[in-house]
Amino acid sequence: DKAIFFEGTVERILLPLFTSKIDEQRKTCILSEQYISSIEVGGAYIIKFKELLEFLELKTLIITDIDSVQKEASGTRVSYKKVAVKTNQDLLTSNITLKTWIPGREKVDDLLKKDIPKETANSLIRVAYPLSVDNDSVKCGRSFEEAFIIDNNKYMFDHRDSLLSISNLLNQFSNQQDILDNSYEIQDFIDRNKKKTDFAFDLVNTNNDQWVVPSYIKEGLEWLAK
Repeated sequence: DKAIFFEGTVERILLPLFTSKIDEQRKTCILSEQYISSIEVGGAYIIKFKELLEFLELKTLIITDIDSVQKEASGTRVSYKKVAVKTNQDLLTSNITLKTWIPGREKVDDLLKKDIPKETANSLIRVAYPLSVDNDSVKCGRSFEEAFIIDNNKYMFDHRDSLLSISNLLNQFSNQQDILDNSYEIQDFIDRNKKKTDFAFDLVNTNNDQWVVPSYIKEGLEWLAK
């Protein structure tokens, strides 16, 4: 009856826990009682399903990253560098779904606006990507991992010895504010050292009742449940 499209292995491993946590907070429209297809698709390929999803008119949630980059020019050569999400820095997204489909914006400043549309005109397809945690903060994750760290910085600090994939790195920080301030560096370490899957299993096996679903995924799953 419904579908969830997501980017990679980490989301696939954690999605059952996400839905379980959402269901615990709801008395009606329980996700685990609905027929939902969960489909892993690389970020660059979600756009390939646009025509099919529009034809099927299937209620669909797309979970993706904001993928902020900075344009750099050297002579006639143009390149794009991965950077942390910041406002008023002329940053762009490299995410083809966000650029050409929903919301159809390339500038990160536009994507971070609270009133930007995240659904198709018929309200059947919605995109979920990291946003600021609250209206007074511009702290926003570039990827799922950073968004998780931002929303769970206390959990990350309290369990720094148990999160084995990155424990050596986390033990360099003296408090949860340090974790929050260095969220991009932590996710960059996870990415560069190919520890995404290990990190996901750490979250499954380390007091998973104590962390919360990243806010943008929670919002998306609650929309899908209705």
